[in-house]
Amino acid sequence: MLKRNLLDQILKENNLDCIIITSKENRYWLSEFVSSDGLILYFKKNSYIFLDGRYITDGKEKVKNIENIVEIKANNKGGLYQQVLDIVNENAKSKKPSIGFEEEYTTYDMFLNYKKIFKDYDLTSVPVNSIRGVKTSQEIEIIKKACEITDKTFEKLTKFAKPNMKEIEIAKFIYNSFIDLGASSLSFNSIVASGERGALPHGRASEKLINDGDFVTVDFGCVFENYTSDMTRTFIVGDHTKNKNYKKMKEIFEVVREAQRLGTVAITEGMESKAIDKICRDYITSKGYGEYFVHSTGHGLGIEVHEFPRVSPFVSTPLKAGMVITVEPGIYIPGVGGVRIEDDILVKKNGYEILTKSTKKINYNKWNWNWII
Repeated sequence: MLKRNLLDQILKENNLDCIIITSKENRYWLSEFVSSDGLILYFKKNSYIFLDGRYITDGKEKVKNIENIVEIKANNKGGLYQQVLDIVNENAKSKKPSIGFEEEYTTYDMFLNYKKIFKDYDLTSVPVNSIRGVKTSQEIEIIKKACEITDKTFEKLTKFAKPNMKEIEIAKFIYNSFIDLGASSLSFNSIVASGERGALPHGRASEKLINDGDFVTVDFGCVFENYTSDMTRTFIVGDHTKNKNYKKMKEIFEVVREAQRLGTVAITEGMESKAIDKICRDYITSKGYGEYFVHSTGHGLGIEVHEFPRVSPFVSTPLKAGMVITVEPGIYIPGVGGVRIEDDILVKKNGYEILTKSTKKINYNKWNWNWII
């Protein structure tokens, strides 16, 4: 009932009769049913999911948390929204119902369409992403599995990566490993940035050869049962003595690792998200590298790889038990390289749980000249 309670709260706070949910993310979150198209019309005591002929039979068996499964009638005059309008009129308590719509997902074109269809009613945009912030126990277990797959892939990757490989080969290896381990897809296009390209925070995998002794940053994640993971590690491929920037890179690696540790151990329910960012940022600044930390410290994680809450200097969201966030400080020096370390972390009432467990320590293996960081 947690999900419905959250939607009921939105109805109450905004004095709404109902909410229209069109985004595939929120439709899946509530119904636990995957469809490429559809619409949910949510009332406190009744709710409807509209599905077309491709999904209606399957939906009748699998849709959860919603009382009514309605088939979209292809030949209905006025289309889907006429069906929605008819049900609004049947369920609304007043002659001029108040209808909410998703602030974060509604395009201007959709808004104009709403105004045309619901011209006699009150329309209110409502922020809904926060409803997915606190995860259920079921969601947490699925995210943990996605993180486990990611950890296993990184363990395999450190044995696979060798000098003279292309970055794109690393990205292909990550994808294939995810699929082999039971994930359905990547949660985003993997970042693989080696050597001086490590100074690109979002350096997509390229045709560049990884040089002997290069620091390589990999930022990658998978989708497992519609929930995501997101982890970053930086490691050395080959012989570190061949890297002319090794001393500087080792120094910034230690700064990032400590900043990430300090931000992580501070996490607990009630702490503001921007406080986590400040801890990481202040430490990096104290070591003289503040200007090279060029992004926010983290973000929420769930059905989308970037969702509520933001861990940013500009956002003061109180953390709640059940939220899953990332902590991912980095330093990026043009002409030298970069380091980022990221974990997925579950907020608990009295602390935290790190869900991505891959090593962040240097583990020198003399047999394959691979430094794992």
